[in-house]
Amino acid sequence: MNFQSLAPYVNYIFGLFILTLILYLKTFISEKAKIKVLLENTSRLTEEKELVTSKFQKEIESIKKEHDLDIAKRKYIYESKMNAYNKFLTFFR
Repeated sequence: MNFQSLAPYVNYIFGLFILTLILYLKTFISEKAKIKVLLENTSRLTEEKELVTSKFQKEIESIKKEHDLDIAKRKYIYESKMNAYNKFLTFFR
């Protein structure tokens, strides 16, 4: 095969190769930057989610504690009234 006939086109082929390489690198860098931003956003969102979750867990725990104290208080009142009624009924027997 005679490559002498391709000599005038070598510059065009080389230019096309360089252009393709530049476009590939541009796309590669932009995709890599997108992935980096997505990873940063994901980590930031995960941290925010953990903060919100911990905040609501603390609130739930405090509400549970208040309810448990309220239930214990009501149980104590009920038992003391029951004892008073028992004493009252045994007193009149």
